[in-house]
Amino acid sequence: MSWLGRAYSNASYSDDNKQFTTRQLLDLVKNGADFLRDQNLSDVTADDWINYSEKIVELATKGYDTNIYLSYLRMVISIRSSKNFEPYQRIKACLDYLIDVIGVLSV
Repeated sequence: MSWLGRAYSNASYSDDNKQFTTRQLLDLVKNGADFLRDQNLSDVTADDWINYSEKIVELATKGYDTNIYLSYLRMVISIRSSKNFEPYQRIKACLDYLIDVIGVLSV
């Protein structure tokens, strides 16, 4: 296989991973948005969803760009360390971050 063929092969693999990552993050955002509709969102439920979102972001970005996961993890740690965020605000901050990532991936 020529170097051009290998480069094309690697590019399409990367595109497949990018599409997979984007789809997984979109599904995660939809799932999180469903939680925001809950008028009685508890701290425990918000924390459970954030833990779940960490795992999904890790799995979704493993084959594409692990820096997305590491950046998300830093953001989540900063949210957890702040006692000023209500459950709704914690999930919303995660969703805002994920929507920004999806926007970058869609370009």
